[in-house]
Amino acid sequence: PLGCRAAGHADIALDAVRVPADHVLGGSPLPLPLLVTTALAYGRMSVAWGCVGILRGCLTAAARHAATREQFGAPLGDHQLVARHLAELFAAEQTATRVCEHASRCWDEGSPEQVVATVLAKHVSARNAARGAATAVQVLASAGAQDGHPVARAHRDAKLMELIEGSNEMCQLMLARHVLGSSA
Repeated sequence: PLGCRAAGHADIALDAVRVPADHVLGGSPLPLPLLVTTALAYGRMSVAWGCVGILRGCLTAAARHAATREQFGAPLGDHQLVARHLAELFAAEQTATRVCEHASRCWDEGSPEQVVATVLAKHVSARNAARGAATAVQVLASAGAQDGHPVARAHRDAKLMELIEGSNEMCQLMLARHVLGSSA
């Protein structure tokens, strides 16, 4: 698989399976949309915070490399374009962290905004992780593209984060529906 190789993704096919009512997940006859929303919310929070971890790992690796690798007699980080990459990576990590903290607070408080906050956290964090991992690969160059390097793994994983638990496009649609519903 492209990313999250440790997640153990698998294809399962069920055909004509009947499940007794007392064996239904959740233990109660909750409406299917509510079960799906709850399951996705847990997954989205996990993905969002995982993306913060991806960003932190990429920032650490890129900063270390830019501070120790020299080019033209100066550390890479002293070159303006590389410094810009580091600044953008830092801003992406901080933004993802703050939006995840907000979603977590909404979740803990049982806020009516918890669903939209969770979708926003997943969307922002996944987008930032994908861009941030690509930026880290750019800073590390061939070192960050080698199989087994943490930044190469982050790059693979971050792309998948834009797809699972609701693709970026689905998150954008949900956020737009929220905005349109709030303005009505």
